[in-house]
This record gives sequence, structure tokens and C-alpha cells, in this order.
Amino acid sequence: GAMSLPLVVLVENNEWAISVPFSASSATETIAERAPSWGAHGVRVNGLDVEAVADAFTNATSRARSGEGPSIVEAMCYRFRGHFEGDADMYRSKDEKEARRAQDPLEITKNTLISRGLATEGELRSMSDSVQESMAQMLSSVRSDPVPDSADAKRFVFVESR
Repeated sequence: GAMSLPLVVLVENNEWAISVPFSASSATETIAERAPSWGAHGVRVNGLDVEAVADAFTNATSRARSGEGPSIVEAMCYRFRGHFEGDADMYRSKDEKEARRAQDPLEITKNTLISRGLATEGELRSMSDSVQESMAQMLSSVRSDPVPDSADAKRFVFVESR
């Protein structure tokens, strides 16, 4: 039936609903614990830990592929910036934000790769530079695309009579 679909849902819980903490806007402590009410398996994982997330997804996809039904993976993250570009982010203390910066998953993963001898700082910097260059080229390409004709704004939105 529908309840045994091989589905994996990721919920990225950044602990905030705009400027309201999750704990003040939820009747449950976690989202993962709600999974059984949808006929799913639920798991909460440290979303800032790349390996923990990979393990959770490995388990969830194995469950789905073996016919054990859907899973909800609640990845606990942290929103390092405001909710939107102009958000002054005054509802979180400076101390909280500074303390959480030490949990930046990009830095943690970089340090893990280096400490395990899987990559050097230079190799990672080279990869980062290459990705940034690719992104800059893509952005330049998009910006040079012609502006769409405003007459097409409603095209494919409504059924067009013939």
C-alpha cells in the first residue's frame, strides 16, 4: 500500500522558525518522533556531522529498498545566518552564535579529512578554488542570458484555448 512506499524524507531542522525557537513552536521535542503517525520510521541525527548523516541515509535507503517502508531523517542543523538576507538576527545572542561557529560542518569535515590523511590542506583549497571558479563562470553565464520576454510570463500557467 501507500504506507510502504520506498521513500526517504529529509527534514533539516535548523532550530528556528524565522525568529521563534523550535521548542516554542512544537508540541513535540523532535520531528522524528512524529514519524510513526505517518507510518514511517523516524530518526534524528546530528546534521552537522557529515558521516552521521551519511549513515542515517544509508540505513534509511536500505530500509526503503528492502520493503520496510518510508523513513524520516531529522537532521539537526544550525542556521549560521539570519532567516533572510536583511535579517538583523537580533533574537539570538552573540555568545550563542559565536559558540556555534565552532560546529561549522565544512570546517569539521575539512579537519577530519586532513587528520585522517585523506587530503591535504592544499588539495582542499585547490578543490574549493575550482568550485568557486565554476560557480563564478555559471553565474556569469546566467547573467549574460537574455531577459525573458514579459509577454511569456503567463505562458504554460493556464490552459490555452486553441
